[in-house]
Amino acid sequence: MADDHWRNLTARKMPWRPRSGESFTVTGKTAIIVGPDPLGDPPRPPKWKVPGPLGAVVRLGSREFQAIAVEGSWVVCICDDGHVTRMDKAQYEVLAGVRKPPEPVPCNVLAVIDGAHVPLDQCDWVLHAPCGCPAGVHVAASGGIVFAAGEESAWLAFFSRKRERDKARRGGYRVALVTRDRLRAEVMPVFGAPCPHSGKAEVA
Repeated sequence: MADDHWRNLTARKMPWRPRSGESFTVTGKTAIIVGPDPLGDPPRPPKWKVPGPLGAVVRLGSREFQAIAVEGSWVVCICDDGHVTRMDKAQYEVLAGVRKPPEPVPCNVLAVIDGAHVPLDQCDWVLHAPCGCPAGVHVAASGGIVFAAGEESAWLAFFSRKRERDKARRGGYRVALVTRDRLRAEVMPVFGAPCPHSGKAEVA
């Protein structure tokens, strides 16, 4: 059926749909102005109020992001590679220069590594595969928030299910607490690289 014929047929079937803003007479003295057509184009959303300079480009790591919208406590951003993501509004405002960065909260928990006392927020847990290659990394603490202070909590951070934890332990996996400096120097350069023992990357 041709498009013109279909539109004419539809118009004849639905004469009760006047255009938005059009008035029509119900009785001899009463006229009604029709509001927005519920079956027509949806109403446009209100203009987004983006915190900070509108369209500001912020940099996080090696990526650049541009804010386009706000959803509650999140800022919707477009990454330089084209994908759309969300960023915490407070973090965006700090990166955009609207808000001062929060004062660092000292970590009161200390860990003993190689006989030295190190703040836990300067340490990370590393999951080692049976061959010895790093298979996962988890933050031990961040400022005043402790995520994994002991070995059991580290296992729980890597594997949420007891069945998975038991299977990993039986398979020879182990966790170790290392300093941030050692993580950068020894773990991260080989993390995700092909395993020299099997030729395949071992990442949990």
